[in-house]
Amino acid sequence: MEPVSTGEARPQAVTRACLLAGTGSVLTLITVFGILSDWGSLEIQEQVDAALARSPVPGVGTDGILEIIRVILMVIAVFAVAGLVLSIYTARRDRSARVALMVLSAGWMPVALVFGVVGVLFALMAALTLALLWRPESRRWFKADSAAPDLAPPPTQEPASMSTPPPQLPPGHGGYPPFGSPPGSGPQGEHAPVPGPSTSGPAPYGPPYEPSPYGPPQYGQPPYGPVGWQVPESRPTGVTAAAVITVVGAGLAALIGGLISLAFLLARDSFEEGVAQELDGFSASEQSLVVSVVGWYFIGCTLLALVAIVLGVLLLRDRHRVRVPLVVMSAITALLGVPLFPFGLLWSAAAISVIILLFAGSAGAWFDLRNHRADQQRASY
Repeated sequence: MEPVSTGEARPQAVTRACLLAGTGSVLTLITVFGILSDWGSLEIQEQVDAALARSPVPGVGTDGILEIIRVILMVIAVFAVAGLVLSIYTARRDRSARVALMVLSAGWMPVALVFGVVGVLFALMAALTLALLWRPESRRWFKADSAAPDLAPPPTQEPASMSTPPPQLPPGHGGYPPFGSPPGSGPQGEHAPVPGPSTSGPAPYGPPYEPSPYGPPQYGQPPYGPVGWQVPESRPTGVTAAAVITVVGAGLAALIGGLISLAFLLARDSFEEGVAQELDGFSASEQSLVVSVVGWYFIGCTLLALVAIVLGVLLLRDRHRVRVPLVVMSAITALLGVPLFPFGLLWSAAAISVIILLFAGSAGAWFDLRNHRADQQRASY
């Protein structure tokens, strides 16, 4: 279900910006996973060796550089997923998503150049996205969304004044037919003319009113939506399930990641010995680099899990604005679970289920209704 708007059509600039951002994000993901699928090949090692020959890094060999590049590519993939989600919400007229997408586009432009010629194309797409979202018609469209439509019921028609003289009867008419006589018959058996539509004066009930998109239906209008369907006032079961899955899954991730992070920070030697057992053939400096990457990976996962717990709790408290950041966090979690195969796929599956539950059934209508009411309150100040 689309968010409530003032009825103004989406500007072409916004549509093009969202298409550019979404297409660029998908192409970035394809490029990153294309590189990772060929990871460790002789061609990539030769390219890294040639780069190290030109600009050597003290204490770091080819394997260490490859590990660093792999982590950087995974981070780029995470931001590409975030860009795809934000482009969808920007097209749905979400102002927070628009701001986040503009910030992401601005930061992506210099980073995209690491992909060479293809990166120049990515940087141009990000620059065009930023420019289109900043055009005057785009800013007006997002700003106009904060002005909620008036949901006040239409004014009731005042009854005709009793001082109005009754209509004059035509000559020969003996008066009104007696009570209980057949309709259309006069006192002398004459049929009274059937009154036609009035050609002067106001209509008895005024012009029909458009049904209100949200809130109670206007006077004389059927309830909102299709017959027999109502926007849920209480939180849907799917939204509650998404919040519970988020809190439980993020809680387990924070617990496991926190223990590993503490081992990395407080017992670095023991942690390095445990990781080094899986790194046969690596030099001591390369093993130390891999240990650092693994440790900081789990520190980052722990911090993200804590943020997800906060978002899940806020969702249980009916804070509707958390849907966008929670979808972004879930998309990032689904991606971060892949390197921890097979156990990480449990968190990836949970994250994907959260995204589905936040849109399935009546969840979209519930979020849109709350967004609309918040816009009404903000516009009334």
